[in-house]
Amino acid sequence: MKEVLAFLKKTPLVTGILALGLTVGGILFVHTEGLFFAGLYRFILAFATGAFLYLISKERTFEKSTWKSLGYTFKHLLAFVIFSFSLGVMLFFYYMSYQKCPVNPTWYLEVIFTAFFCLGVGIFEELIFRAVLNDAIICQFRKSKCVFVVAAIVPSFIFGYVHVIQEDITNPELLLPIALKTLSTGLMGVALTFLYWKTRNIIGVAIVHAVYDFFPIVPTMIFQSGQELGNYASSADGKGQPVVWYVVQIVLEAVVLICLWKKVVKTIDFKKMREEW
Repeated sequence: MKEVLAFLKKTPLVTGILALGLTVGGILFVHTEGLFFAGLYRFILAFATGAFLYLISKERTFEKSTWKSLGYTFKHLLAFVIFSFSLGVMLFFYYMSYQKCPVNPTWYLEVIFTAFFCLGVGIFEELIFRAVLNDAIICQFRKSKCVFVVAAIVPSFIFGYVHVIQEDITNPELLLPIALKTLSTGLMGVALTFLYWKTRNIIGVAIVHAVYDFFPIVPTMIFQSGQELGNYASSADGKGQPVVWYVVQIVLEAVVLICLWKKVVKTIDFKKMREEW
């Protein structure tokens, strides 16, 4: 066992790939019923992911998780929070006014379970896609000049693809929404990576991620709309997310990335980061 741990510590990329395979495999092959148990399962996976992260970076990632850098993260990703809140408000009034859906009698429990689920998802996904994979790539290839390009793009678009991995890619009408969803989620991943580089506060980006997921889900839990979390790719039968939302998200994310590049990325000392990360 000591030899295995020593090997994983010396080969961070192997550790990161192993963590990714085990945790994403756990999501794909273990079924959980209801938001509470789905959230609980994400917290369990987050704990396991944290163990892999410790093998790669030890305690350095967790040392930087302060309230001050949390505020910095929220400030620079406020556009995502506003967009998510606006979408949630729109869905709320849509179900209330246009669909005239009855209120779920246990709506308050559903809101709590939704918050619990989103927080679990945010912490788990940021640990695996932002911290573990990012740290593994930087630690493994820190001498390479293009290491940060790889660390920003590869984990982010794995993050994007994992969200559509269960969609039917053999269905031609789903190819566009699958591609747009992958791109949209990947661009958001790059934005979160920039803030993680600047602050190394994984809790900060995890909370922004959780808030971003929370608002659009809540209306479907408050009202008896008959809608579930649904698919990411929309087909001709109307199920899934419409393509137009992905286009709007991509435009928003592109603007946010430009702002982050000017205000955040250009202030990062990449030479020092390569040496000390």
